[in-house]
Amino acid sequence: MTATPKKKIYLASTWYNRDLMRDYAARLQRLGYEISSRWVFSEDVKADTPARMKIVSSEDLDDVAAADILLVVNGVPEDKPRQTGGRDTEFGFALGMNRMGAGKLILLVDAGDVPGEGNVFYAQLPDGYVFRTIDDALAFLADGVGGASGAGA
Repeated sequence: MTATPKKKIYLASTWYNRDLMRDYAARLQRLGYEISSRWVFSEDVKADTPARMKIVSSEDLDDVAAADILLVVNGVPEDKPRQTGGRDTEFGFALGMNRMGAGKLILLVDAGDVPGEGNVFYAQLPDGYVFRTIDDALAFLADGVGGASGAGA
């Protein structure tokens, strides 16, 4: 009998949320998921030159492609400057892959006044795939929807 491979999740958020993403990654790993987001764990992801930007963005796209699930977490700490748009690029990449038949589960955590309102393409998500809190999204994943054991997507 062959063990079912773990579902892989890519965490998409702003760089300023990296410590928070590390916490979410640990929680997801306890649920049995594998994290494909190298940027969350790497100490060497600073993209401060065009050459480095190309390397880091290529790694991120490879990690999104390798994931079964994309979890987009919006929001930025109040003491930080404007948000970067990498997570929206990663969202669009996964959405485009789905348009080509990839079948990725895409979830959005957005605590805004109207969750999912910030990007017209968020309207492509099915009802029930937009959450106000990470706890709501984790509960959804813990219930086996797109589950770590290989259930549904």
